[in-house]
Amino acid sequence: MDPIILGILGIILMVVLVVVGLPLPITFFLMGFMGVVLLKGWSQALGLLERVPYTELSDFSFSVIPLFIVLGIVLFQCGVGEEIFRALQRWLGQFPGGLAAAVCGACALLGTITGSAAASTILMAKVAYPEMKKVNYDPVFSLAVCAASGTVAMLIPPSTALVIYAIITEQSVAQLLLAGFIPGFLSMAIYAAMILIRVRFDPALGPPSSATPWRDRFVDLRYLLPAVIMMATIIGGLYFGVFTATEAGGIAALVSFIIVLALRRLTWARFKATIYETLQLTILVALMLMMIRGFYNLFLNITWLPAAIADMALEMPSPWLVLTAMYLICFIFGMLTGGPMGYVIVPLFTPVVESLGFNPVWFIITIVKMMETGAITPPVAFSAFIVQGIVREVPLGKLFKAVWWFVLCDMFTLGLFIAFPKIVMFLPDTMRAMG
Repeated sequence: MDPIILGILGIILMVVLVVVGLPLPITFFLMGFMGVVLLKGWSQALGLLERVPYTELSDFSFSVIPLFIVLGIVLFQCGVGEEIFRALQRWLGQFPGGLAAAVCGACALLGTITGSAAASTILMAKVAYPEMKKVNYDPVFSLAVCAASGTVAMLIPPSTALVIYAIITEQSVAQLLLAGFIPGFLSMAIYAAMILIRVRFDPALGPPSSATPWRDRFVDLRYLLPAVIMMATIIGGLYFGVFTATEAGGIAALVSFIIVLALRRLTWARFKATIYETLQLTILVALMLMMIRGFYNLFLNITWLPAAIADMALEMPSPWLVLTAMYLICFIFGMLTGGPMGYVIVPLFTPVVESLGFNPVWFIITIVKMMETGAITPPVAFSAFIVQGIVREVPLGKLFKAVWWFVLCDMFTLGLFIAFPKIVMFLPDTMRAMG
């Protein structure tokens, strides 16, 4: 069989296995290993089993992942995320649509702590939705806000997803983390603006709640301090060249423990839970990275499929036409499978983008934004399924209709990133180098 045809079949089968729910590390391993067997024989494939674990996991850039994971989990375990929403609720709740805007702001600030879209989405469904229900917000509108707002965490440091993309595409971790900061908060601002405009024309969607005394508002600002400290530590340290991405992870993890110790919330039970969850997630990410880079990406490379795609792209009349096709493919895959397929598609497309003269860091951020959009796009909107599974009183069909407003916002935001690349590249282009 032609190697390129085999590579295409490998991608198709990968999508099928992801959709049916086979664990990602197993999926990447099976496809990569069997592909190498078919192309190079059993001896070379078995040789990979000996070499890959050490060569992949000894990469120093990988060490930032458990550090980012532990800082997010320890703060999340100690209730910091819920308090961020409460503080914003005190300031914004008395305005029409203010609670929904507070959800957007809370998810963006949660992103500076957890970097996890799923964690933010689940927390908002459990904490923010009941608060909106108390003041008679439209239930469908409220749940759509929770489903969509959580996705912005994928772009905001310390995003584990961005670190993974940097490793598998061999880009700078620090540059990619900085590149996601402004786009993440801009996405949040555009969501909030859309919400406030909609409520302006349809007040029944989000009635105001009772005003909070000014003294209580200012007192509750202290709950935003963990997010501000994390933001200053990671973004400030990377931007001014104080430390590398790995050092940023170590310092931020240390600071997170100092914060929860200062708040007197780090019980022995929470500490054990933090370590256990960190080990679980780290092992999962380590296995996935090892299988992607050591087996699946190797299989695709020896099929010459990436080179064939690059040659075909260079022959097209416009590089923008190529980009449009890539975005469409990523949108469809994101809609069908959520984020996992991005780990296959982005390494495949990044060399093509570089050959066309586009900045790979900019491209990865736009693709992550596209994957975010796919996560809330029917018929397979994973974020919508998550929140609807928690709040079963809202029919899934109505929720699917409501999230289209956020999909349109995402398309507008992505258009801004494409039309004005400096939105993405300003921080990476102006960051100071180490030393």
